[in-house]
Amino acid sequence: MSEVKINWDVVLKPEIDYLSGLYNDIDIKSEFLPIIEMLNRNIIKSRIIVNGNKLICYAYVMESQTLMDTVYADAGFIDKNDINDIRLNYLFNWIDNVAGKRKILMNRIYNSNDLLEDYLIKHGYKKAVRYRYGLDLNSINFSCKNIFSSIENLDYNLFSDEEYNAYKDGPDKFLFSEVPEFRHAATIQLFNGKYGEIIKNASFLKMNNGIDGAVIASKKDDNTAIIDTIFVKSGLRSNGLGRNLMECSIMALKSLNYHIIKLYVNSENKPALNLYKSLGFVKDDYPDDIIYYKIH
Repeated sequence: MSEVKINWDVVLKPEIDYLSGLYNDIDIKSEFLPIIEMLNRNIIKSRIIVNGNKLICYAYVMESQTLMDTVYADAGFIDKNDINDIRLNYLFNWIDNVAGKRKILMNRIYNSNDLLEDYLIKHGYKKAVRYRYGLDLNSINFSCKNIFSSIENLDYNLFSDEEYNAYKDGPDKFLFSEVPEFRHAATIQLFNGKYGEIIKNASFLKMNNGIDGAVIASKKDDNTAIIDTIFVKSGLRSNGLGRNLMECSIMALKSLNYHIIKLYVNSENKPALNLYKSLGFVKDDYPDDIIYYKIH
């Protein structure tokens, strides 16, 4: 059905309640408010399936204001027992049509089951699982060999391109746009604090005819810092540069009176997982970050 007036506050309430219980450190209701407002005003494209007066499922697609080659989709079933191939075809063919040739990113789907996940994989989607790891700085002490440059006067476009080149052959490539203009805009947003204030005194670059490696940290709260990104050029790995970058950032954050560091790592990125574990990071009990993506 395409011309039905519905109240998205009611439609999304079960999903919001579920996510609020899952991510108790995030104000999920506040994050959904602008989405609901735009859905109710038909600014965001959406579709629903009903059976009589019963809502079966829904989907909506949001345009990215920065990554113009990407759309963000969300979908859910009110009752997972109502999932079948006909309904899945309707929802996800519609999402494909809206996306066109653009990349599709979707987080965990409300009331998903094995049938739904199998459907996505068979129809060109891939699944990424990202773990959250944490480090308690109170028991950590490294000897930092600080041979690095600060991020003052950083060329954001250069940083963006070097980061992309470092990630493009790995499991997190899907997170980056292949269009330099879009990628550069996203990098500027990062350094402007979109995900948290950048901690300049704990963010470092290894410069040598470009950027050989970098680590960028940001503030989550007065107690906790986030490692937003760390990368080393592909030809310079396995020589300790990544470890040295991390050790220097860790010790800088400790000197700034942070007590905890958090970061996300792709479950398929074994070298990164091994590095973080060797530095003392441990996987916490936070829900895994699940992303379904489709690249046309």
